[in-house]
Amino acid sequence: MPCPAGWVEVFPLVNAGTRICYTDGDGGLMLEWGDHGRLVMRRDQVDAVVAWIHQNGPIIGSSQDRPAVGGLGARLRDEYEIAPRYASALAPVLVDLGRIAAVPYRNTMRLTRPHGNRGAAE
Repeated sequence: MPCPAGWVEVFPLVNAGTRICYTDGDGGLMLEWGDHGRLVMRRDQVDAVVAWIHQNGPIIGSSQDRPAVGGLGARLRDEYEIAPRYASALAPVLVDLGRIAAVPYRNTMRLTRPHGNRGAAE
């Protein structure tokens, strides 16, 4: 099934699997990821996550049962009560939007500030 009209299609950064559809509007970010459902984040939440990634350079860490300590999945769980698995969907969306970059790190990805984009997303 295609993404809704006007939405953008991306795929996970690690083990590219199920398609992610997203839309980025004034109120925030909305994404759909396979049968995992829909995630909605307010603009201030997205901006806070991006600033945190820029400061900390975490890995994705999206295990539902044991997200990596200090990873994006644990941050989503602890700060926003969002299931850690959504780190696998949120990261490629933020990369596609140019808000963060991702670089290979062991068997996952480390999330960083985009190259040549000092502070644009903060």
